[in-house]
Amino acid sequence: QAKEYAKSLSLLFTYATNGHVIEEFSFLTNKQVTIKEFPSPAELKRRYISAILQNAVDKSKGEKILNEPYYYAPSFNLRHYQEGAVHNAVAAITGGDKRLLLTLATGTGKTVIAFNLTWKLLKSGYFRRVLFIADRNFLRNQAYNTFAPFGDARTIIEEGKTPKQHNVYFSIYQALYSLSPSG
Repeated sequence: QAKEYAKSLSLLFTYATNGHVIEEFSFLTNKQVTIKEFPSPAELKRRYISAILQNAVDKSKGEKILNEPYYYAPSFNLRHYQEGAVHNAVAAITGGDKRLLLTLATGTGKTVIAFNLTWKLLKSGYFRRVLFIADRNFLRNQAYNTFAPFGDARTIIEEGKTPKQHNVYFSIYQALYSLSPSG
């Protein structure tokens, strides 16, 4: 039962005890072992980072992004599946993937996921700029407002004009291909 629950949460380790013996199952090795005491949070974090960085292209940059905390505010409390989505995206990015597609149902908080992923990527220095593209002004504006903690580092691209001094850009497809008045 613990394995199934841990698997549904995309966890790397799960534990079970009868009060006398502690069993640890590792999804990394697919093995179960008896341990004397539960690992500390610091040990679990070290093992987690080590597992993610196993396939990382640049381990020092990857470690920096993994150690970067999520943005915290009462309205940005990530649900377990949102944290799992950010985790999987970070693992893919540090592994060298250049293109990712995250798909979730309507109302599952894709913008909050995108915000936290962007937060970790920019604050860790892994990326310098991020472009958020929507297909309607309403969705672009909604994302722009969600990314408010970035303050002046964010901007909207309109009519093909891209100010260069920002880190987070928002646009719709049509605006990216608009011709400026000069041609």
